[in-house]
Amino acid sequence: MAVTTEKSTQVTNQDATPAVMNPYFEEGASVRYLYFKHTQGSSAGDDGSSAILTRIPAGQGHILKQLSFCRFTAFGTSRTLDIGLAAYTERDSDSVSAQTDVLEDGRDISSANAKGVALGTGTNAASALLLTYDSKAPIDVKAIVAGGTWPAGAVLEGWIACVPNKG
Repeated sequence: MAVTTEKSTQVTNQDATPAVMNPYFEEGASVRYLYFKHTQGSSAGDDGSSAILTRIPAGQGHILKQLSFCRFTAFGTSRTLDIGLAAYTERDSDSVSAQTDVLEDGRDISSANAKGVALGTGTNAASALLLTYDSKAPIDVKAIVAGGTWPAGAVLEGWIACVPNKG
């Protein structure tokens, strides 16, 4: 073996002749935190109930999964939480299926966690650091409860971190 010195894709783009522009959302962009707080109404929701937590801005960008965060009250024995994206249409008109557990998959929410947790756990949660999107319209971020009801008055609070294109 030998000592190597290599470049990331982004630096390779910058050094190319002519230079290849990296997308805004990959270089020098600002992170947006899309805060949400959902309190279940006066009636419990059945197993499989969901809530739209926030919306990712239309256009291109990245969701920073491990900078995204949630905390919750106790939902009760055997309850789990999935957080993901609703189906959407890309700007080139391709359809993207719902990814119901791409941000969080099977989080145990039986007991309260007031300190909160970073998202990105579970078998189906995407392992990539960044989730890239390219959408004609805002994308709904949804939470789904499994294993029992979504109790009346239960609270889910946090944020989704994203870097949208400045367009």
